[in-house]
Amino acid sequence: MATKLGKIDLAVYAEAIEEVSFSKAVEKLKDAIPAKLRILGGQNPLTLLYAPLSVGVHDLSDDDCSQQAADIRIVLTALLENIADVLKDQDQLKDAVNRFKPVRSPS
Repeated sequence: MATKLGKIDLAVYAEAIEEVSFSKAVEKLKDAIPAKLRILGGQNPLTLLYAPLSVGVHDLSDDDCSQQAADIRIVLTALLENIADVLKDQDQLKDAVNRFKPVRSPS
């Protein structure tokens, strides 16, 4: 998938994977998420999800927990849809190009 997203510095992702602290990993990736995976005009879904996933749910009311879970689902769904769109668009384009028959130039 990385090649379908354009030029990406994979070293940043490798560093984030090795990071023990989730907050430090998210910080390393805040600018590394490709534009095609960002949502609502360029927001990084990982940084959006970090705050609600970091809050102690035991401190929230049942209603707040339910709303937070719904909000997290919406953001994750948007991210997954963007990933699917990137993969689908490239596959559709490749299929379309492969269906072109060689055209003879007029003599």
